[in-house]
Amino acid sequence: MSIAVPLYGFGASGGGSGGTLTVTAPANVTVTVSKDGKTKTKNSGTSGVVVFKGLATGTWTVTITGDGKTAQKNVVITTDYSTAISFNTIPEFTYTGDYEIVNDSDEPITVSQGNWKIRFLTSGTLTFTNLNGAEDGIDVFLVGGGASGGGRGGGGGGYTKTQKSVSVKVGIEYPIIVGAGGLAPTTSNRVPPNAGGATSAFGLTANGGDTSTNGDYPSSGGSGGGSGRVGGAGYSGGSDGSSGGGDDGGSGQGTTTREFEEANGTLYAGGGGGGAITTNETSSGGAGGGGDGGGAGADPRPKNGDANTGGGGGGLGNLYSAATYASGGSGIAIIRNARGAA
Repeated sequence: MSIAVPLYGFGASGGGSGGTLTVTAPANVTVTVSKDGKTKTKNSGTSGVVVFKGLATGTWTVTITGDGKTAQKNVVITTDYSTAISFNTIPEFTYTGDYEIVNDSDEPITVSQGNWKIRFLTSGTLTFTNLNGAEDGIDVFLVGGGASGGGRGGGGGGYTKTQKSVSVKVGIEYPIIVGAGGLAPTTSNRVPPNAGGATSAFGLTANGGDTSTNGDYPSSGGSGGGSGRVGGAGYSGGSDGSSGGGDDGGSGQGTTTREFEEANGTLYAGGGGGGAITTNETSSGGAGGGGDGGGAGADPRPKNGDANTGGGGGGLGNLYSAATYASGGSGIAIIRNARGAA
């Protein structure tokens, strides 16, 4: 899949009958206004403000060019009018896997004059064709795949990795590997969780959730899996880097699993809940995609870790078959415009 992101301006105000247009643009770019074959051109200079006087009533096209970039918007002039225009900050690139571009509110976008994030959902090769807002580098956040649920214990969430201010270049092929969730065991025996796959990009790696020593125990990871329990629901999976519940809960990484390690970042890598060994009660998976633990019978079954969260799968309980184990959730790789120290 490839992308060629269009470039647009933003912001406008005004109303009335022909007059002066004031354009606020980046410094030292060429600003052109055109209508019905008439064109006026000025340089924005160091102030970034350009004034065009005596424009006729109607729709004018404002275009800015500089450093190989172009942005364009239309404005309707009926009286004196002010508008702002800027280059798109989202980098232009090709990627051979699946991805999505979002703003800081996690809403899909194609154009931005401010902050942006790109989430890589499957493995592929990334090649930048124009850095735009990535000229000062990118921040990188990786989550490994979550471990599957085990015979009784929940699977550990994938480990996480954050690196700020990573330099990137145009024309370089950057391979991105998104770790797979641990596969659900295909056996009627009580077995340990299967480990999740590692996620890697830009020379960085976040390992997948671990396996454990036997089918009774949950596994460790970004957040640990919860233990199974006799006489009630299994213990809950860990979240935000904590260990899973119960005396034998899987260990968490001990640091936050929030996106880019920020207090308001989205949670990832929840541990799977432990299974109930004697009752048909469910336990909660850890916040950040961990799957719920199952009951002792055929229902309720444990839940898979959520895709692209690195969540661990829920523990089974006490009815072992190839059809009832839970898988771990796949990992994710996320980049954004650089915003902090390396």
